Amino acid sequence: MLTPQHWDWLKGQPESQFLERKSCYDHSKGRMEPRSIKEVLQDVAKSLAAMTNADGGTVAVGLEDDGTVAGVPSRYDLRRLVSN
Repeated sequence: MLTPQHWDWLKGQPESQFLERKSCYDHSKGRMEPRSIKEVLQDVAKSLAAMTNADGGTVAVGLEDDGTVAGVPSRYDLRRLVSN
């Protein structure tokens, strides 16, 4: 479980080879629209592969690049993805 100190660290650290934040939202049209879960998972997979080939790291899903907590859209059925 993440403590408040973990959240503060995730939100406050600059992105680097050891920390990536992955937003679940597209901001290109001037408003927040949920990205497809496939697109988000592809981004996460690329980051994890890069970190695996380096010295490890942390991928935080649901955080914007600036550390703002945007969360995960409720339409993502994460329970189904994990159980398969």
